[in-house]
Amino acid sequence: MKVAFADFWWKFDEERNFFLDSLKRMSDNVVLTKNIDEADLLIFSCFGNEHKKVNRNATKKVYFTGENLRPPLEDCDFSLTFDYESYEGKNFRLPLWMLQIDWWSTGGYGYTNPQFVIPLNAIESNRLRDKNKKEFCCAVFNRDHTGLRVKTLTELSSYKPVNCFGEPWNNWFYGEDNKLEVISNFKFTLCYENSTSAGYYTEKPIHARTAGCIPIYWSANEYITDFNPKGFVHLNDFDNITSLVERVKEIDNSESLRKQMIDEPVFTQTPDIVPYMDFMQRIINEIR
Repeated sequence: MKVAFADFWWKFDEERNFFLDSLKRMSDNVVLTKNIDEADLLIFSCFGNEHKKVNRNATKKVYFTGENLRPPLEDCDFSLTFDYESYEGKNFRLPLWMLQIDWWSTGGYGYTNPQFVIPLNAIESNRLRDKNKKEFCCAVFNRDHTGLRVKTLTELSSYKPVNCFGEPWNNWFYGEDNKLEVISNFKFTLCYENSTSAGYYTEKPIHARTAGCIPIYWSANEYITDFNPKGFVHLNDFDNITSLVERVKEIDNSESLRKQMIDEPVFTQTPDIVPYMDFMQRIINEIR
């Protein structure tokens, strides 16, 4: 089975990635091709239009996005998205945070974007989580699409200085391993999503909890389906940003309360890769 990729994000490695590695674990007959026209299976994303050149009658087309977008049903046979909607069995929910986990035992390193992935059993037990948190709060982002990040930063900063990293501060850095090292020095990290939809949760909460930070988070309320809310300070739980900041102050001034939250399980239920594998096996079977 010839597999090709199209329209993925910056630094996506076609030769080593979550999707290709998973397919190779399901079939001995998986071969990567750079020619999308000869592929039996094309996996494409939302960062271009190369996939439109491929005829669905000749190639199975699977759409993946980690963005807050719905699948282009007119141009794919199946989709992998954050969406809870199954679209008559054609869509499988695969939120972006699932790609932060080292399902295929790469040792953490091995891909280019994400450049570092986290073993499932290391999210709640690692040296960064247990590191002494000497600093108050940080934020890592390049854009503020809603204005909520800046508003929250402003109010937090009226209590204590917040360390910020990203393009607005001319100190952007690359790599999940670098990010985890940086944020692990802080008790809290402000990690609002760019936008909200039910089921849409990215790498941000995984990074925060792995580094031993309490996430100051904003997303759709359904995040509790994936993540244990007892380990979060979530904007939607408060009447306004001022009330959220008051809660942050309370935790900041109580080491026992902070530790209680960090010791909470990260997930509502343990993530499982098997349902995804079953969905992809069904696609492979159709190609055969």
